[in-house]
Amino acid sequence: MDSITYEMILDKVNKAKIHSMLDFPLVEGDVSKTRCVVTTEVKTAATDGNTLWVNPHFFNALDKYQAEFVILHEWAHGFLKHFSRSMNMSDSELVARAADEEANHLLRKAGVQILPNAFCTKQFEDMTMEDIYRYLESQKQNGDDGKDTQPNEDEQNGSESGDSGDSTTGAEDGAEPEAMSEGDAIAPIENYELPPVSEWGEVKEVGDPSAEDRAQAEFEDTIRQENCIASASLNGKLPKAIESYVRSINARSKVDWKSELADFVEQAMSGFDGYISWSKPNKRYASMGIHMPSIIPESEEIAILVDSSGSMEESMFNLAMNETKAIIDLAQPTMSHMVTFSHYIVSTESYEGGVEFPEKIERLSNGGTDIQMALDYVSNNFDVNGIIVLSDMEFCSVPSDPGVPIIWVEIPSGLPSYYMWKPTFGRAIRVSV
Repeated sequence: MDSITYEMILDKVNKAKIHSMLDFPLVEGDVSKTRCVVTTEVKTAATDGNTLWVNPHFFNALDKYQAEFVILHEWAHGFLKHFSRSMNMSDSELVARAADEEANHLLRKAGVQILPNAFCTKQFEDMTMEDIYRYLESQKQNGDDGKDTQPNEDEQNGSESGDSGDSTTGAEDGAEPEAMSEGDAIAPIENYELPPVSEWGEVKEVGDPSAEDRAQAEFEDTIRQENCIASASLNGKLPKAIESYVRSINARSKVDWKSELADFVEQAMSGFDGYISWSKPNKRYASMGIHMPSIIPESEEIAILVDSSGSMEESMFNLAMNETKAIIDLAQPTMSHMVTFSHYIVSTESYEGGVEFPEKIERLSNGGTDIQMALDYVSNNFDVNGIIVLSDMEFCSVPSDPGVPIIWVEIPSGLPSYYMWKPTFGRAIRVSV
């Protein structure tokens, strides 16, 4: 059996790159500049967005279609900024799964044929890597093996393996894997078997990054992504759906929900027509680590609609309630109206200045969530400048715009639902820790 040479693998990688760029011009700018390192210290392939590490045994065993898929899959990891986005996540196995899901859904939207048994679960189609990670983490903490997240066998591109192998086999976290070089040869492994497709490709781990490391990685990832988008758009190679999808992921994965909520409360207090000044920082929120502009209020009345149905995740619900109370207490609006609701109005209280949320909101374990009824109640009984809705967004009716600025604070339930509504008006943020 002939030895595997460095030149042989590099030539195969370069051909796969060319096929990828010809078939999907969107990737051209990034793929052409990606440095390739051949090493036995990765199990299959790995990337940090700048470099592609490939295992010679693995890449040697791929046919040309599989090799092209690996190139595109690793490109998607870099394009979606998975290297910097995963730095705050501690479970590498779940990171690999979540990143693979998001990467493959992007490729599918771009028209790439996803290999059978690659992670591309329909349930996660419109979720960010962060959301998928949190969902998988909750399943793991509850002792669930994750089988309920697997598609049915008759789905075209489902995954049947939940095990995503380690990203490196010999290099320590954060260390550069030892590379082969020109003239090197390695004996092939007899009867080598390709790992399951779900284990192909990883986002390289970086050990224990500092805050500066995270900031620098995020900056570099963002610049790389923006350059790719700009270049592809300029050359007419960027599908509009892909740009919208990536922008949506960026917004949902990066939003500081507490700052967004504080900003909404400030604007509600000004009637959304007050004078805003960033040159004079707002001292009210400094103790919460939230940087807001000063604002000259014109009127100060808001409503807080609290979904009291029992489907919301308890810890996230309490977190949202506490942060909302803290922000409103600091803002001190003239009047705050708190309305708890399910399929009927459970309770309503009005407060001057801050709010006195009950220590424990009554949570119902059944019944629907009629958001339109709650919005109508506010419209008929109060004259507010803004509405805050705290809910898991599982509604039994589709709401209509109340004509008042509104912010939807989504409290994740951890489970997909047929009744999940995506806001078509107002602002939308998602509670996260």
